[in-house]
Amino acid sequence: MKEAKIIYVIISIICVISIIIGVYEQFFNKKDDNTNISTNGKVEEPIEQIKEKTMEEIKDEFNAIFINSFSSEGKDISDIERINKEKNIVYAAYNIQQENDFFNIDLNIPVINIKGDIPKEFNKITQEVFVKKANEVMENTNVSEKIIYSIDYAAYINGDILSVIIKSSLKQGNNPQRIIVQTYNYNIKTKEKVTLSNIIEQKNIDEQKLKSKIDRALQIVKREEEILTQSGYSVYVRDLNSDVYKLENITNFFLDNDEKLYIIFAYGNQNFTSELDIVKYE
Repeated sequence: MKEAKIIYVIISIICVISIIIGVYEQFFNKKDDNTNISTNGKVEEPIEQIKEKTMEEIKDEFNAIFINSFSSEGKDISDIERINKEKNIVYAAYNIQQENDFFNIDLNIPVINIKGDIPKEFNKITQEVFVKKANEVMENTNVSEKIIYSIDYAAYINGDILSVIIKSSLKQGNNPQRIIVQTYNYNIKTKEKVTLSNIIEQKNIDEQKLKSKIDRALQIVKREEEILTQSGYSVYVRDLNSDVYKLENITNFFLDNDEKLYIIFAYGNQNFTSELDIVKYE
């Protein structure tokens, strides 16, 4: 009986000690989980985790760039040979806003005002892709299929690289909306087209990191696409094994005014869809 009392006392003492230690740890030895202790014992500021932007956030940023103007951002461009010396090197050749029973148009169509074969080629593409369609829209006389058509652009110069981005949106009757994006990249010094490989080399971009970023972004939207498909929605179906996603085949890209690289997969360039994927490399 005496031994049982001794055991009971020992257990009680252990319990009391455990409670005391717990209270001490709770109130006197607590530290901020976000605080880092360096090897020299000093308290360092918490490390802020950089959250990767979602595709929708990047699309919002992309859509916000289309202000239909060009600024040289203080860069001296006086030596560039212009077709029209009175105009900037990129300007709106057409600004047309008009609505009637047949169409509603908001057209801001740029021209590259630089002498040379490459700018001439770029302007020809603009004529064939955007101006031709604008003329077709304005000839529409089918009141049951009213057409809504808009064209906007943005233009930047980074170092010797001029980037021009044109985006059009077409909605005709009950047909799906179609968005087309066309980019031009031109080296004003060498007077040559700028390829994605030129940008990668000039900006010292790690190709593998860029490819991984593209793959990761596309895999996320592919999963979202599959979920919507399983839920019965009709969506644009991507083939991630397609060669269009290979770096050497990417032609739709540009540098913004902060020299950030945008890569655009505009599926409406080939199909009647408004779907597009954008990867921003920062």
